[in-house]
Amino acid sequence: MRKAMLIIAGATALSLGSTPATAASILTGVSSTTLNSTGTSGPFGAVVVDSSFNDQFAFNLNLPSNTNGQISTISLTGTRDINFSSIFIDVNDVAHTFIKTSSDPNPEVWALLAPVFLTGGSHTLFVNGSLAPNIAAASYSGTLNIAPVPEPATWAMMLLGFGGIGMTMRRRRRGLALAQIA
Repeated sequence: MRKAMLIIAGATALSLGSTPATAASILTGVSSTTLNSTGTSGPFGAVVVDSSFNDQFAFNLNLPSNTNGQISTISLTGTRDINFSSIFIDVNDVAHTFIKTSSDPNPEVWALLAPVFLTGGSHTLFVNGSLAPNIAAASYSGTLNIAPVPEPATWAMMLLGFGGIGMTMRRRRRGLALAQIA
């Protein structure tokens, strides 16, 4: 019985260990397949073993949301390891594109500086780049932050409240002015 277990374990190890040296990136997807709009975050990351990579992270939002995020390299040696070429959500335009905020030799950091409005449903985060010269493998990690968007009824109630406060303040001023004249 013990020999059979060792043979099975050895065969499994050989089959798992026989991947080619140019294997694709090892992705850790957004931790929650459906992010809710109550202020959640979705961490993600990858270990890059190819000289260039085009990683995609799919996620779903249950409601329309404002979204921002940040991605950084994880450099244990303090040297340049990954060169990101573009990072964006859904569409590669100015509004959906991450901007480089810190560069090598410090960990390279890219951030979505202004929150982007995303509808409820499926979305994809695209991370593209390459390994620095003479680097065999490197990794990066990031977080998407989800914030609720007020519904139209909430905006209407807030505007009515401001209007009511304005009317009250105007009446008080008028009452004070009449009292001072008399």
